[in-house]
This record gives sequence, C-alpha cells and structure tokens, in this order.
Amino acid sequence: MVSFKAICENNYSIILDSMIRKNIFENYNNYEDTEACFKHMLNGYYHDFFQVEDGNNNYLGVIFSYDFRLNDLNSKMEFVFNDNLEEDISLDIINLYVQYLFKEYPINKIFIKCENRDKVTLLQRAQFEIEMTLKDYLYLDGKYVDQIFLSRRR
Repeated sequence: MVSFKAICENNYSIILDSMIRKNIFENYNNYEDTEACFKHMLNGYYHDFFQVEDGNNNYLGVIFSYDFRLNDLNSKMEFVFNDNLEEDISLDIINLYVQYLFKEYPINKIFIKCENRDKVTLLQRAQFEIEMTLKDYLYLDGKYVDQIFLSRRR
C-alpha cells in the first residue's frame, strides 16, 4: 500500500537531492540557489507535488505534475522513485497518480519525457504511448542519448 503526502520543508533536501541525481532538476552554482529555485517552483510551477510513502511511512520517491494548461487541457508529469523500488510498485504508483489527475482535473492528455529505456518500458506498461523521439538530444554521463516523449489519454 502506498500513500501520497504533501511535502513539507523538513524534507526538501531529500527530494531535491534525488531530483538532481536523476537529472530531473538542474543543479545551479550552489546548493542554496538550487534550493531557493526549487521552493519557488513548488509554489507556482509544480502542481500536485507529492512524496510517496509505503504503509510503514518509508520514503519511496516523489511524483508531480506541471505545466497544466487550461487552453488545451494537457499536463506534464514526472516522478523520481528509489532505485531499489520494485517495478510493480512503481507501476501501481504511476497508475494511482494518473487516476488521481484524471479524476480531479479535466485533463485530456498527460505527457512525460524521459531518456531511460527502462522508464519507457515502465510507462508503456502504464498505458503511455510514445509520441516522439528526439535522437541524441541530451548529453548525459559522457554520451548523447535520445529524449523520448510519451503520453496517456483520458
């Protein structure tokens, strides 16, 4: 069993560190600037930002939406889970969050971008479809990798 909890200030650093490590959030010149930017984005850019915990209140990761647009009813989402989290649990978390977004908002389509093929496979298991692939778009860990955009319709 998993639960979504709103984050609070005392766990910013755990969440921010995991997002930087997974290339989800840019690391600025110093940690204070990075943290200030993250807090600013929590107050305006990110939407429905949740810490994910198991039944024993152990931290499993974060999941959030952003760039919610009323004109076309589309939104983007992202997640960062612990490296050792089982794939089936990750899949359950993604599906629960997508169901939540579709229930709470008149969203037509949810988009997510990634560069990790394992993440693409997981998202396809969660009924996301590949929309587009940008070949050699990102330079990560000393090599160019594709950026893949996926979506899931209501």
